[in-house]
Amino acid sequence: MKNKIWIFTVLLFIAGCAGVSTDIKELKYNEVLGSKYPEFDGRIFSASCSGNEYADAGMVKEECLLKIAETVHDKGYSFFTVIVQDGKTTESLESYTTTQPITSYHYGYGEYRANTTYVPQYHSYTVTKFHKFYTFVLIDEKDIDKWGNYYKVSDYYTPKTEK
Repeated sequence: MKNKIWIFTVLLFIAGCAGVSTDIKELKYNEVLGSKYPEFDGRIFSASCSGNEYADAGMVKEECLLKIAETVHDKGYSFFTVIVQDGKTTESLESYTTTQPITSYHYGYGEYRANTTYVPQYHSYTVTKFHKFYTFVLIDEKDIDKWGNYYKVSDYYTPKTEK
């Protein structure tokens, strides 16, 4: 019974890790576009998103674009353009240990005695993680013509209305 509870706990923990983590940071314009673009100061960001096999590559991309759109909206813009997009998949070996009870019975001189020993059992599994990386620029409607591709915030993010 203890073994089943332990396995259930591990599976619950793994399922809880199904979310996507996102890290968005502001970049300096001269590090990305060169020193000729000071008008983009405070408008260039990087997003790094990752999730494990319970959050597939498509889910990681969707969640990342949602977080990017939310950031763009919070900064007061309605559009953004992605200037760098990259992704990778990694696999790592994870492990956990359970114990298996082994009970031995002893009979002798009219008495019965049971001894239980817990023997460790080692389990391993492969975890696949998906990563997406974006460098994006917050743009106004007047900037749309300067960029070949752009995203509308409203296509990815709808702000919650206050009641």
